[in-house]
Amino acid sequence: MSAVITDVLKSQDHPHSVQSMAETATMGRSAFSTRFKECFNETPMTFVRKARLRRAARMLRTTQTSIRSIASVAGFASRSRLSQTFTREYGMTPSAYRATEATFLDVEVS
Repeated sequence: MSAVITDVLKSQDHPHSVQSMAETATMGRSAFSTRFKECFNETPMTFVRKARLRRAARMLRTTQTSIRSIASVAGFASRSRLSQTFTREYGMTPSAYRATEATFLDVEVS
């Protein structure tokens, strides 16, 4: 399982699927799904989605990178797909999240 987790976290922009993760784990698709859920208490694709959202949230907080670019880097097919998924998970749009959580804005001006 560690190879799968490493692969997902290092290459979030790749089109991960249960089948591709099962192949990385050298397991059948069904056995992999069952084992993953036993180990992590969530489905493989839920893990992928949450990892992508965490990366997007971190980038929104710490960079001025455009939301379109963040969507691509984090593995979302489009800016709108990131916005839909992000809003469902965080209760606000990526733009609103950035406006309230951005740490790159905490620069003191003397």
